[in-house]
Amino acid sequence: MVRRYGISISAGIEIALYDLRGRLLGVPMCYLLGGRFRDRIKVCYPLFATADDPGGERNVERVGRMLDLGFDLFRYYCGPSSMDVDERVLKGIRQTYGDRVSFKSLDMSGQFTWQEAVKAVNRLEPYGFVMVETPCASIMDTVRVRDRIGLPVSEHVHSLERARLLVELKAADIFNILVTVGGLEHARKLFSFDEIHDIKTLIGTTQELSIGSAAQAHLGCAVSYLDLPSDPAGGRLYREDVVVKRVYYQDGYLMLPDGPGVGLDLDETGLRELTCPLYRK
Repeated sequence: MVRRYGISISAGIEIALYDLRGRLLGVPMCYLLGGRFRDRIKVCYPLFATADDPGGERNVERVGRMLDLGFDLFRYYCGPSSMDVDERVLKGIRQTYGDRVSFKSLDMSGQFTWQEAVKAVNRLEPYGFVMVETPCASIMDTVRVRDRIGLPVSEHVHSLERARLLVELKAADIFNILVTVGGLEHARKLFSFDEIHDIKTLIGTTQELSIGSAAQAHLGCAVSYLDLPSDPAGGRLYREDVVVKRVYYQDGYLMLPDGPGVGLDLDETGLRELTCPLYRK
């Protein structure tokens, strides 16, 4: 289990230690990460195509609900075997809501060959995406895609070694930096690397609950070099959470929580109810 989830577990421990230190000092976590440059970060809401919604009606309705809650920017997950469904969803959203909706990322999750990725981007780019995210599992294939499309490419960066390789091969225009993979200190080093090499940045997500989303908010409000809307919408995704009061979103922004440390209080009852083994036999 530690081998499989170790980097996420260590990130969680680090967030807890930062929270504890902030509470003891009586200051928000962002002040332990360098200070506060802003009090909110713009985020996008994720949309997933599903086999049980081939016409895309549920996603179109979901976008309407999110617009009512203030979200106007979305990230869309597509797949090599679902292009027809993907196009129906995107077309339905555009026809229903027009320019009220903006799309940040066409997220390909590394599922495509470079040939498939180029075709998919050419087909779906007219719906108004700002970037393509992780088109291929192979960095060299991603280079081939980047050389053949008109949109910038965003890549997840989990280590300085990967960051250097992406820069050396000119494989990405934007670095997607995670807090819950590697931790806060590691993420800060990546932001510094990106600033030195003039690589644009955003904060990525693994669809965290409120505590992880709050840690992302603190980092995003502490770094000066945050160029693009980010992804932490986890606080709006789930019916249940493990805090007394969830992170707060306003007009499509993740707001920096008030209070010392991470700024949230744990709901002990909710935590017990949601606790389960990391592995089931």
